Amino acid sequence: MTRSKVPFSPYHRKLFLFLSVASFFEGYDFLALAQILPNLRADLGLSEGGAGILVGFVNAGTIVAYFLVRKADRWGRKRLLTVTIAGYTIFTAASGLAPNVWIFGLCQFLGRIFLIAEWATSMVYAAEEFPAERRGMVIGVIQAFS
Repeated sequence: MTRSKVPFSPYHRKLFLFLSVASFFEGYDFLALAQILPNLRADLGLSEGGAGILVGFVNAGTIVAYFLVRKADRWGRKRLLTVTIAGYTIFTAASGLAPNVWIFGLCQFLGRIFLIAEWATSMVYAAEEFPAERRGMVIGVIQAFS
């Protein structure tokens, strides 16, 4: 295997670090629901079937994220990435403060929209901004952080 002759510019290094860190928190947040589900069921008196419905509803946010990702062409990648990171941060924090399962589910659903939109926007950003010779490595590392 040969090393790429295309070096990272300072811009590419910063972007690589930023996208990796953003994707790390996206991945962490994405998996958090599965980790807390047993405690959530106990704390909020949620049945096993109710937990399944909750997870299904939250995951439906993945489908809705498609419509937000489409805004990247109109708003710009950088702006959409900023909006999505802010969105999933706000709704994740709101989930932690939710007084009941309904508010929790809504916050998680909205957070999932922003999480998936952040992930997709990061992948598009990486594919468009990095040289072809480095693109596979960059996307692979960003995915590993996720």
